[in-house]
Amino acid sequence: MIETIEDIDKAILELEEQKVIEELALKKQLEITFEKIHPINFLKNTIEELQKSNEIKEQLAQLTIAYTSNVLSKKIKEATIQNPLYKIAAFTILNKCTQLASDNPQWIVASGVILMRNLVPSKTKNHD
Repeated sequence: MIETIEDIDKAILELEEQKVIEELALKKQLEITFEKIHPINFLKNTIEELQKSNEIKEQLAQLTIAYTSNVLSKKIKEATIQNPLYKIAAFTILNKCTQLASDNPQWIVASGVILMRNLVPSKTKNHD
């Protein structure tokens, strides 16, 4: 309780000390926040979270399959195949591949994961 001028002076000093402490804590929190939203760190954290999420991996694989199928379709349409039988065969194969990818996305994703495991060296393997 403040009753004298000395009590007021003491309360003011305590408040000023508290202000300095809170400013330092705020600056520290600002530095931490800045580090988290810094573009490089933000990208790194986002990629780490993406690697942990199976749902996102599956959606990304399905998107990749759809995109690849679309690119192949455009390439076949743009191809200057003169023989009509080759054109029919190419469109039939593309149609069946697209149908397979849309009917069995889990199988395609699982196959892609197996393929990637075989193509990309694992970090856990011991190198002598």
